[in-house]
Amino acid sequence: MRLRAAQAEPRAKYQAVAARLGRACRVYIARAGGVPVAALILLVHGEHAFYWRGYSDKERAAPSRANDLLHRLAIERAVQEGCRFYDMGESGGVSSLIAFKERLGATPRRHPQYTFDARSAGRLKAARR
Repeated sequence: MRLRAAQAEPRAKYQAVAARLGRACRVYIARAGGVPVAALILLVHGEHAFYWRGYSDKERAAPSRANDLLHRLAIERAVQEGCRFYDMGESGGVSSLIAFKERLGATPRRHPQYTFDARSAGRLKAARR
């Protein structure tokens, strides 16, 4: 399972995002007994903060509500820095995810989303040349 995850989300991808965005890429990590139990990556631009990726060891993170704490800290800092929007991403109709977001005060918003497959991306590159 780790191999599949590493192929889908290679470490180099995260390193490239952090290097390119600098301070606009924020990483929050919660530890219990010195062991990381939850993390989130927030991307910030202007008035917008985007929750990009997150991870938690549910068994270890749940008792302390580490995910809630990380989002609270990320939201508070974003507000202090002038952000008006905190985008938690698509819920995909998953009721537990929707409930988690609502518990933090989120309200659903609809917005356009664009995706490109590899062939489309190749055609775009060729058209730019």
